[in-house]
Amino acid sequence: ALWSMRNLLQTLQSRHISAPSVTESSYTRKHPILVLQDSCLQLLRALTISTGLTAHDMSPASVRTVAALLYSIVQAGTTQSEDRDHLLEEQHRSWCTLGLVRSISCSPLLCRNLATPAWVNLLLNLAQTFLGPFSLYRRILALRLLTSVLPHRIDDLEERQILLDRIFLLLGNTILTCANDPAISATSKKSHGTCVAVTSTHSSTVAEAVVSLVRTLHTLPVWNSVINDAIIERLGLVAQLLSDLSQF
Repeated sequence: ALWSMRNLLQTLQSRHISAPSVTESSYTRKHPILVLQDSCLQLLRALTISTGLTAHDMSPASVRTVAALLYSIVQAGTTQSEDRDHLLEEQHRSWCTLGLVRSISCSPLLCRNLATPAWVNLLLNLAQTFLGPFSLYRRILALRLLTSVLPHRIDDLEERQILLDRIFLLLGNTILTCANDPAISATSKKSHGTCVAVTSTHSSTVAEAVVSLVRTLHTLPVWNSVINDAIIERLGLVAQLLSDLSQF
């Protein structure tokens, strides 16, 4: 039923019916297609929130269906390819946002379905993709959603190590390179005086979210030893790095 509702919403959005003016806000003056479109949006949003609140009383298959629906919309709405589905992109902006997905990730059963390899890969790609200053909000939401769902993920040791390597790689690239940071790039262009940012830079904000994710995972027994081993291994590289720098 959810997939049928999503397809119906796509059909309605493809009709290109213009929205009424502010003075014509009542449903009686709206085009019937717009009324049906708004109803579909509200129903999908209500069903999603209800799933987040009552997932423990639902069948696992139903929860998987909702998680798969959310993934299909978020994945299509955040794809930057030229052949992306603009109707799904509109659904992502209108109701199936990362903020909504994070707000419903309160049930362990739903969190496990939001922590599948496909979901984790999508969220990590969003967290490390810079699309301009406006993308900071999306990157932080992706990291916070990972913080909510990863503690409920069930996988083996090798998968945790691979995932942790990607997280540390994101943290290292963010801290060391500060790539595409608008505040830092703007400061470097100043020819006179010193420019001090009023707020935290984008790089430090993303790095803080990644550190919060690692700290959350570090409190879990299944992640504690993996993170400890990874930190010890990387600390061993510090001496080698410093010795190489001393030669210059």
